[in-house]
Amino acid sequence: MSGFDKEFGFSCDFCEENIGGGMFDFNESMEMKKQDGWINRKHDGEWFNFCCEECYQEFLKEERE
Repeated sequence: MSGFDKEFGFSCDFCEENIGGGMFDFNESMEMKKQDGWINRKHDGEWFNFCCEECYQEFLKEERE
């Protein structure tokens, strides 16, 4: 691990499910998230984390309302 290692965790920006929180470097945490089926999406210039495609779609529905 490098000098930049710290605890990385992610929360779904729709349902607030959490993943991670252990000691990983950033690249390891991103790979773990990807392996677990999480997705990143850019919306209005900002990056969001979603635990599944369904949460992303529900997020978009709420944004349109």
